[in-house]
Amino acid sequence: MRRKAELAEQAAKHAMELVEEAAKHEAELLEEAAKVEDHIAAWVSELKRENADLTMALNDAEDDCVKKSMASEDAEHANATLSASLEEAKCDHVTMLGGGKKLHDKKSRMGAIGSVLMNTLVVIMKHTQPITCLRTVVDCLFSSALFGVEVTKVVLAEVYKKFIFKEHQNTFASWKVLKAIDLSLVGGLNYNGIKTLRSFENLDKYQRGISPSRLSIQRAFLELFNLGQELFPFHWKESDLGEVYQNDYEKFIRYIIKSFGLEDIAQRDSIEVLITLDGAELCDGLCHVTAGLKRTDARAVDPRDGKPLSCFNEGMGRIFSTQSRNYCFAMKSLLGKDSKEAYREFSYFSRSLRD
Repeated sequence: MRRKAELAEQAAKHAMELVEEAAKHEAELLEEAAKVEDHIAAWVSELKRENADLTMALNDAEDDCVKKSMASEDAEHANATLSASLEEAKCDHVTMLGGGKKLHDKKSRMGAIGSVLMNTLVVIMKHTQPITCLRTVVDCLFSSALFGVEVTKVVLAEVYKKFIFKEHQNTFASWKVLKAIDLSLVGGLNYNGIKTLRSFENLDKYQRGISPSRLSIQRAFLELFNLGQELFPFHWKESDLGEVYQNDYEKFIRYIIKSFGLEDIAQRDSIEVLITLDGAELCDGLCHVTAGLKRTDARAVDPRDGKPLSCFNEGMGRIFSTQSRNYCFAMKSLLGKDSKEAYREFSYFSRSLRD
């Protein structure tokens, strides 16, 4: 009996502990539930506020769209009104130029036709590049021979003479042909060759063609010669050994130094130039001995564009952009037999350069 009482007492005590634990756990759960409920309420309140802001922004956006739509409609209406006014003004301009009558003044006719043509292209070739419009008009007039084949040929010939012939003449300008003659190898081009080319043009007497006449080339030669005589005079003399041709040494050397951009450098520092002398047989019994100047200074620039003529490479050293033979300039030539006496003729040339 005593054992049963003890067990009953323990069971009651354990039951009381379980009840207290359940009550404590229930209180904790109620507290957590309250916190979750407060959090959900706060989140719902935030969603309602954001929803109100979005609704307000959407309303503002709808108002802006309505305003922009109204503005776009106003702009389209204004553009249509402007286009109508422009078309009316163009028509009035054409009417003013022509007046419904035949125009006898060339300037007025060109203005009226131009206005009509532009008004038509604005409609049928809207948003087309101007060059495409022009090509279309040219094809219509010339390729399609709108006014007939014969008159189209006549007008095309007139257009060529007025707008293209001068450009072709500039391509074959007298000074360009003269340069080609002077630089051609072994007489590849001469006056007889130019005469042969001109014969293909079937020119009448005193008629000017694309290629220059012999007289115009000779005039260009004379102008070039006079200019050369001003810069570095060229002299001819007869010696016991043959004909001698030579330039003024000082003027020639100064001109070469200036052309290669070495003039300022030469005033404060020394520059490097070489003199060269050589002879060769021109034909049986006739030789030449020629002396000249060779530019070798690494600081020189190209006279044509001012770019440096050389650069330095660590592995290859000094590299020149063109062949050295292009830097040689003849200053004196003797036409005669190649002999020791001929080379003695150039002793003054060497002394004058050293001095």
